[in-house]
Amino acid sequence: MEEDAVVEEVVKLLPVIGRRLHAAVANHPFIERRTVPQLRVLIFLHRREHATISEIAAGVGAGLPAISEMVDRLVEDGSVERAVNPADRRQVLVRLTPRARAFGDRIHDIRRAQVIAALELLTPEQRPYLLPVVQALAEALLLESHELELAACPAVELPDPACPDALPNARTND
Repeated sequence: MEEDAVVEEVVKLLPVIGRRLHAAVANHPFIERRTVPQLRVLIFLHRREHATISEIAAGVGAGLPAISEMVDRLVEDGSVERAVNPADRRQVLVRLTPRARAFGDRIHDIRRAQVIAALELLTPEQRPYLLPVVQALAEALLLESHELELAACPAVELPDPACPDALPNARTND
């Protein structure tokens, strides 16, 4: 298959992957009352024993005030708890409650099952390539749009939605 055809097929699959990753956990009762940013914080904390507000903010790419407010809400709903860092009593650590940790473990188990199912769909010769391919995709997804090679893509100027007259091919009643 030609490289451009491969790219187009992968582009078609990305939304399917996103929807299926979400659908696999979307019906879990723990998710019902939580926003996507809250889930990002919970997933970040699941990968660690605990973190400071600053570490959470850096880890999920949000500002300190937003994370601080979000942690307050997660404390109120019983998902996280705050504790004083025994090594530095001025520092507050945030960690998952046992209930939230169990939710994270369940999501991890679902993700493992999805990867195992993908491996089983591959031939033994193809299996060693799954990890480097997924790593490369993950790395590329971290790139900012200005870092991507967009030279082959024509620049598209989007109209200003606040100015209906700027819409291309707009009809006027003049």
